[in-house]
Amino acid sequence: MNAYKYPQYYDLAFSYRDIKVEVDFLDAIIQKFSLIPVVKMLELASGNSPYLPELVRRNYSYTGLDLNQEMIDYAATSSTNLEGDIQFTAQDMNDFHLTYKVDLVYVLLGSFYAKSNKECLQHFDRVADSLNQGGLYMLDEVVFFNLFDDRPSQWTMEENGVEVKVTYKPEIVDPTLQTHNEYLLFDVNDRGRRRRIESRVLHKFYFPQEFLSLVEQNGKFEFIGWFDDFNIERPATATGRQIVVLRKK
Repeated sequence: MNAYKYPQYYDLAFSYRDIKVEVDFLDAIIQKFSLIPVVKMLELASGNSPYLPELVRRNYSYTGLDLNQEMIDYAATSSTNLEGDIQFTAQDMNDFHLTYKVDLVYVLLGSFYAKSNKECLQHFDRVADSLNQGGLYMLDEVVFFNLFDDRPSQWTMEENGVEVKVTYKPEIVDPTLQTHNEYLLFDVNDRGRRRRIESRVLHKFYFPQEFLSLVEQNGKFEFIGWFDDFNIERPATATGRQIVVLRKK
């Protein structure tokens, strides 16, 4: 079973984040680095669209893009009571097209599915096509600061009688290609009904200098900076949640 086909459990599993703090960081980088007013935002690999309620509360327009139709349907259903300009589209983040441009693009929790440098360059092209000049692209936990760190992470989330025990572990596939499977296990107790949900999704490790070289090679973005744990005053560290911000030329 694929964990991404159970968005209600995925939503609970990753609900530990402080959404207000993270959206405050978006506001901070907009104020400091964006060359244009920001109204329209695009989330890539949007999943359950965790920022959506807070974004529309702050009067941003939102588009969620995800390859998984179950995630799109879940997010759309969850947002029916929200007021604002909200759209969803089921597309591949490496080969997508919008009929309009946005002012800021972001991707969260390492949900970056360009599995080669060639795909990464294509991805940058698609993002540049969708983004207004002077707009920002924020990537959260996409670039690795620890070389091939394959230690597992485990945590448990519980709400309304539903418990999800999560195991996350990168499994090396090919060190020469810097690829790994993102192994995700949900041990679920849904009000007494138990199920075990596993998935493996192929990713590529991107390291800081390699990533900057790809940005330079693509030529459509300028590097703004590395940041740590959604704090605009804190430079990225090897142990924090690393964020990179780019700006379209």
